[in-house]
Amino acid sequence: MSGSNSSSTILTFIVGLGVGAAAALLLAPKSGDELRSDIADRINDGVENARGSVRRATMHAKRRADKLVSMAKDEIQDVIDAGDEAYTEAKNA
Repeated sequence: MSGSNSSSTILTFIVGLGVGAAAALLLAPKSGDELRSDIADRINDGVENARGSVRRATMHAKRRADKLVSMAKDEIQDVIDAGDEAYTEAKNA
């Protein structure tokens, strides 16, 4: 799954979840104060869940970037070593 497609799917799910939750709260037989309190609580829970998801995604991206940087450094060092070896062989020839 591509990152853009995955992000779009997750965002669509979250929006649908929010709309469904809001509809359920609005149709529930509660007083205005209870309803507003429930809506505020659900929104706060949703915001916290979204923040946690972003935090996890950021950590995953950082680990992946660190791994790619490490791999690139290893490749560059291999090229440098090969160049030094070639230079030494050419110099001694």
